[in-house]
Amino acid sequence: MIGSGRPAGAGTARIAAVRPGRFVRFVLVGVLNTGFGYLAFLVALALCPTTISALVVSTAVAVLFNFLSQGRYVFGSLDPRRLWRFVLTYGLVFGFNAAGLHLLEGLGVRPQIGGLLLLPGAVLISYGLNNRFVFAPRALPSGR
Repeated sequence: MIGSGRPAGAGTARIAAVRPGRFVRFVLVGVLNTGFGYLAFLVALALCPTTISALVVSTAVAVLFNFLSQGRYVFGSLDPRRLWRFVLTYGLVFGFNAAGLHLLEGLGVRPQIGGLLLLPGAVLISYGLNNRFVFAPRALPSGR
């Protein structure tokens, strides 16, 4: 910027990191993943003895499916060494949603509405962590 003391384009590096095409693919694949996760839950409900066991089984299957779909179609990597980071990211997004729902319910917001209100933040956190922590080229040691 002229007169700002910074070189022209210095702020564009952060904006370029968002990569609009990649973010759109992330959202579209997220819709696919949501459908798959719900279908997995319905199948698990039919096969598992309890609701919680169905939830555990379907979540594990869905996380693996999501890793494969996000890795392949959004970030271009299926390296299994990234899986632990992906699972950790899911845990952090879960924590964001759990804390947000607790706060919103305390304010009298129904959980169905609270989940919708938290969705944009959860998507942005998930994309940011996947983009910079899970699937970033520097996220893995080189030479292995």
